[in-house]
Amino acid sequence: KDATPDDAQDFAFTATGSGLSNFSLDDDADATLSNTQIFTDLSDGAYSVTETAVANWMLTGVSCTGNTNSTITNTATGVDITLASAEDIVCTFYNNTHTCPVGQINNITSIAANESETTYINNSDNACLEITTAACSLTASAVVSSCTNVGNDSDTSNDTFTFDITVQGSNTNGSTGYSYTSNSANISGSGNYSATAETDGAFTIASTTSPFNLNITDAADNSCSTTVSGLSAPATCSNASQVDLDLTKVVSPDEAAQGDTVTYTLTLRNDGPDGATGVEVTDQLPDGVTYVSDVASQGNYNSGTGIWVVGALANGATATLTIAVTVD
Repeated sequence: KDATPDDAQDFAFTATGSGLSNFSLDDDADATLSNTQIFTDLSDGAYSVTETAVANWMLTGVSCTGNTNSTITNTATGVDITLASAEDIVCTFYNNTHTCPVGQINNITSIAANESETTYINNSDNACLEITTAACSLTASAVVSSCTNVGNDSDTSNDTFTFDITVQGSNTNGSTGYSYTSNSANISGSGNYSATAETDGAFTIASTTSPFNLNITDAADNSCSTTVSGLSAPATCSNASQVDLDLTKVVSPDEAAQGDTVTYTLTLRNDGPDGATGVEVTDQLPDGVTYVSDVASQGNYNSGTGIWVVGALANGATATLTIAVTVD
C-alpha cells in the first residue's frame, strides 16, 4: 500500500483465488497494521484483489512487477492476475486523498490509460465548492411624526397617530426593500432601506391599538427580519401650533455717567417649528433712566406701558427693538 499522504486510514481488500484471503492495510509508521500483505506457495491460476472504496480517497492505480509469463489486468478497483509457474508478483496499490473543509462539496476526478503509469500521485485531483448563503442584518425604529386630535387634548380615545419607520441594514442578495406587518389590525406596508438609516415608510393607527409590535421583513428573504417591540401612542395629541421664541437683550455702553445716552437692544427670534402670532414683549424701563426714542424692525413700542407689540413672527424670523434712554 502506498498512500499519499502517509496516513492511518485502513484500506480493506477482497482477495479471491486458491490460497488468498481478505485483508486490510494502511500506510503509516506504526505497526498496528502493516502496509504489506504476502501470500506464498500459490498454485498457477487466476487470482483477483480488489480494494473497497474509502470516502475522500481515490485509488489512482495499481502497479505490478515480476510478471514475465503471468498476465496482469488492471481493473477499476484492483487487479486480476493469471499466475504462471515460478513467478513472484508484487502489486502496489496507490491511493491519494482529496478533502475539503466541512460543509463544502468535494468533486474528485481521476485518470487512467491502457499503458503502464510511471507516476500515480498526480493521477487524480479535486475541487472544493463552498456554498454560501445570503447574509442579512436589519435594524428598525418607529416614532410618532404627527397626530389627528378629535375632542380635547387629554382624551386620545378617538385620536389617530402616524408613525414614521426608519430601517437600516444590508443583504448579500442585493435586496433593499422590506415589508412590515403588526400584531395590530390593518398595519401593513412596504418601504426601502440602505446601509445608512433611511426613513421610508409610515402608517397610521388609532390610539386604541396600543401597545403593539412592528415586524420588519426583507422583501426577498423571509428569514431576514427584525421586530420593533412595545410601540404605543402618546398620552395626548394636540393640534395647536408650536413655537420656540428666543429673546436676548444687551445694553451699550454697559457703563455710563449721569446725562449719558445708552441704548437697549432687544432681539427676538422664532425657532419654530410653526409661525407665532399675537407676539408681545414687555420691557418696562427701570427707574434712573428716561426714555428718549425707539426703533422697531416691526410692530410698535409703548414707552408708557413698556409693551412692544410685535404681531406675527414666522418660523425662523427675527425682530429687533432699540430703545434709547438718558441716565438721570
